Amino acid sequence: MDEVKKLSIANFNITYGPDNDPMLTHFQDILYPAFCNEQKVRTSKNVSYFSDVELKLINSEYVLTGNLIRETYYRVRTIVVDNELVPSPSSVPTAPYSRFIIYLKSHRMILIKNEGHSPNLKSFQAVLRKVVDRYTREANRERDKTGLPQLPNALINIVNMPLPDSIDETINEFAKIKSINLRFLVLNNDIDPGPILACVRSAMNSVDSKTGNLTFNSPKSAKGISDLFQDSIASGVASATVTGEKSDGTKVKITDNQLGSELQIPSTGNLSGDDDKRIADYCMKRNYLPEASEDNAAFYYKALNILELLVNKI
Repeated sequence: MDEVKKLSIANFNITYGPDNDPMLTHFQDILYPAFCNEQKVRTSKNVSYFSDVELKLINSEYVLTGNLIRETYYRVRTIVVDNELVPSPSSVPTAPYSRFIIYLKSHRMILIKNEGHSPNLKSFQAVLRKVVDRYTREANRERDKTGLPQLPNALINIVNMPLPDSIDETINEFAKIKSINLRFLVLNNDIDPGPILACVRSAMNSVDSKTGNLTFNSPKSAKGISDLFQDSIASGVASATVTGEKSDGTKVKITDNQLGSELQIPSTGNLSGDDDKRIADYCMKRNYLPEASEDNAAFYYKALNILELLVNKI
């Protein structure tokens, strides 16, 4: 059987400061250098960081690519010797990683796991938030010394975008849904596709709030639930939490990162930059990546000169 790797599509949603400036506004002085300096995020069990980050053209469009590496270890407790289990406590170092491709025009991203224990979208978001926050604070300390304006804080939300079929498949596993909670985030020039979502967004703006929640209790319409999810989480404009029960009475609570199974792409060996175009073409052919909004496209074309200068400096 051919080897396959798991793949996720997400809305790479980043804004800056009180005015919610779009992602490319500070790509040159915040996001790009933060990705490139290989800051290490430490936890009690592992170290994570971005590596091999590269700004390049794929199919005439600028993308940011690289790896998210997690240095950790596997604990070995027993091994088999002569068909018998033998205690053999030890730690084996390992570094599972995921490859990412971020489209700077549409603000969509592809995350491909190199192996089963590779970092997922949730890990990617957690590491990026810490890396960007640390970089911004350090850069602002230097700017204080020279009198330069302070860099704004970044609001980072990497929102999973499951395919419609996979959403329906997951929802059908529920015998009863008790509640659906949608969490609305500040958008990076994306447009809410449904009237309910647009109404909530308008209310958020009227009270100057960066987040909002909308809860539906005991929904009964399968089609209504499906349509709601197509407009919200499948479009990457909101995250979701669903609580309910399975047919055997088991209580279930899932988030949008669990809604729908991860996609699969045929692939052998370890992922590298040489695989980026093949992965991008595979996703485009299957319509996994939606078109950029008009506002995002317009902002991208305004930033082309900056992106070209960054590439030429490499």
